[in-house]
Amino acid sequence: MEKKKQPLTLKALNEKIEELLDKYGEDDSVAYYYDANKKTIIKGKLVLPHKEPQELKYERLLFIGGQDEYDFYYIKLGIRQFFSNGGKVACVGFNPEKNEFFGWSHRGYGRFYVGYVVKEKSMLSEQIAAGYVTKTLQHCKVLAHIFADLMD
Repeated sequence: MEKKKQPLTLKALNEKIEELLDKYGEDDSVAYYYDANKKTIIKGKLVLPHKEPQELKYERLLFIGGQDEYDFYYIKLGIRQFFSNGGKVACVGFNPEKNEFFGWSHRGYGRFYVGYVVKEKSMLSEQIAAGYVTKTLQHCKVLAHIFADLMD
């Protein structure tokens, strides 16, 4: 009979984290996270090897990326709200100043606004009929999520 595996206690989890840090080292890179409850950006650190937040305080947060991603999404594109497609990594964002949604992955990004038209032979036309025009911000958000899924 196989013994049921017990969940890690907080003490055991902390020991495992220390073991990983000793084995792989710590990445001093800056990482940024979005707290949807407070609608704020939190600056933190990455922990190798898996680049997922280890600290429990990051558990409810969406991972945005490092300094380059922060500069691009927050500074250049003006994104102030971040969303995911069910995971822990942000892949959709909203710029409230310009009323635009963005969807992205490591391959690229798309910008969606009221009046956006799905082009024929575009990646989105695989899921949405060519010629479809967004009429509301909610439509834009849906297209951004679809785009992020297709790019992944």
